[in-house]
Amino acid sequence: MGDFLPRNRHLLIEPVAKEEEEKPFLLPEDYEALLPRFTVAKLLRQSPDCTSILNNDDDVYLVVNSTMIEEIVIGESTHHVVLENHVIGILS
Repeated sequence: MGDFLPRNRHLLIEPVAKEEEEKPFLLPEDYEALLPRFTVAKLLRQSPDCTSILNNDDDVYLVVNSTMIEEIVIGESTHHVVLENHVIGILS
């Protein structure tokens, strides 16, 4: 299979992973921490019908609503997309 090309105003992103903090106390094994409301993600590709966000070859980092990130698994590949209107801002 080839590269994933987003369409319909979607942006292909790579969420920036935060470092895990050591907890000074024990949590149940099935405990899942709540996602922060907003997260930073690196923009990889954008749909042709999006407002132009990509500039030259510079890395572009976006602040997006975490709950709106869609995870798409195709075979062994995992892709993350978000609609253009869920971008809150661009980090410079």
